[in-house]
Amino acid sequence: GIASKWVRAMLLRAMQSRKVDVALARFLSSIVQYLVLAAAVIAALGKVGVESTSLVAILGAAGLAVGFALQGSLSNFASGIMMLLFRPIDIGQRVTVAGHTGAVEEIGLFATTLSTPDNETIISPNAKITDDSIINYSTKGTCRANVSIGVAYGTDINKAMQAIATACKRAD
Repeated sequence: GIASKWVRAMLLRAMQSRKVDVALARFLSSIVQYLVLAAAVIAALGKVGVESTSLVAILGAAGLAVGFALQGSLSNFASGIMMLLFRPIDIGQRVTVAGHTGAVEEIGLFATTLSTPDNETIISPNAKITDDSIINYSTKGTCRANVSIGVAYGTDINKAMQAIATACKRAD
């Protein structure tokens, strides 16, 4: 028990010093803690004389059953880990994901929260986000917009372009 907590604390400090996301660091260090604890229990049972191969087989079968039962949640979880590692989007960026456009408020392990321009909060499962295209409007630094401008027939195009350019310069 003490060794597993020590390994967890050491791993957590190492990840924090490398600027790994806090949620990901806590999660990975917890998994390592439980793996060390399980290995220690199996080794201790083996020393006492309990056959450990059957125990490992039972734990493996139980893990497989739980994996099938939680398939959707595990898909969202794996997608959340991928998003935290590869960072296709980040908090504060304006994106279109899973058919919704908004600013990223939170990237969780299972879902991502967006805030729309209409002040709506959208919580989307991470698996839907990573299964579809991600449009990130913030990574390039500028956003381009197309504006259609109609002019009457017979209008001098050069004068119209000059008027548009003047209007654009005033907007700065």
